[in-house]
Amino acid sequence: MGRTEHNANLPLGISWNLASIPWNARFTVLEMAIGNMQLNSSIARPDVAIITNIHPAHLEYHHNTEEIARKKSRIFSGMKPGGTAIINRDIAEWPVIQAEANKFNLKILSFGEHSESDFQLSQYDSSSGTATVTAHGESAQFRAGAPGIHMAMNSLACLACLHALDLDYRIALPFLSMFTPLPGRGSLTRINVRGKKINLIDEAYNANPASMKAALQRIKETPLARQTARKILVLGDMLELGKGSKTYHESLAPFITDTGASAVYLFGKEMKNLNPKLTEHGIDSKIYSDPAALKEALEDTLDEEDILLFKGSHGSGLHLLVKDLLESENA
Repeated sequence: MGRTEHNANLPLGISWNLASIPWNARFTVLEMAIGNMQLNSSIARPDVAIITNIHPAHLEYHHNTEEIARKKSRIFSGMKPGGTAIINRDIAEWPVIQAEANKFNLKILSFGEHSESDFQLSQYDSSSGTATVTAHGESAQFRAGAPGIHMAMNSLACLACLHALDLDYRIALPFLSMFTPLPGRGSLTRINVRGKKINLIDEAYNANPASMKAALQRIKETPLARQTARKILVLGDMLELGKGSKTYHESLAPFITDTGASAVYLFGKEMKNLNPKLTEHGIDSKIYSDPAALKEALEDTLDEEDILLFKGSHGSGLHLLVKDLLESENA
């Protein structure tokens, strides 16, 4: 099987990936960016297209989520009639995406918690990661390899894809637990900071309001290894949110409060908008613009078995601080 390498998801990268995949690969899985989606699709000519979700992201360029839905739906333009569109049934813009798929005479398979989903997430246990999927009148269980209901939902999309390819999705159920998150996308690493064992969750590859809330939900559900351990958040700017950026950042306050975090470190000029809201909620938060000062403050406060979450847009530079901490560990 062939797959996208190095996040090369624009026309040149897609062409490079396709040229690099062995000719005898039975299946090829490609990531395609919303930018130049119509051209991306004409190059890839998908048999199956998956739209996992629509969230407020890159609003600086796409203005609203309905426009994002229409632009993502351009993936259908390069598909032959009878191809399969796999769509998250919970998306508010479902009618927009469904209409676009119908325009190209595609089969539609849906997934989600919605009662009309073809692959429905009927139950999810956050403590064990066990999910129950109902499809074609049958129920089955699997354990997602990465924590969070959003990861269970991604697993449903994979199962729907197997069904679209006339493969038995039930055979894949035991293998879903083998998935491990990538660095920057939720990986968990045990590191030593000044001789103390710390659990670092790296979500610093990118961020939008929805993925930020998912990360906060994850740390809320993560149990502490010892009674004296704490949950500490390091949150960087969510970029490209346009005129609504201030509101989107401020709206995170109740979700942060709900995590039970002992301390919150904010990084970047957009996160300054959140700081007063956290103060109103009685949260101990501090704002930083200098990564070296932030690193020093963290190292001074971290204690044995603390859980440390990093989450922010790539452009905020927060990932460089994670890289610095990991390299210090391996030095």
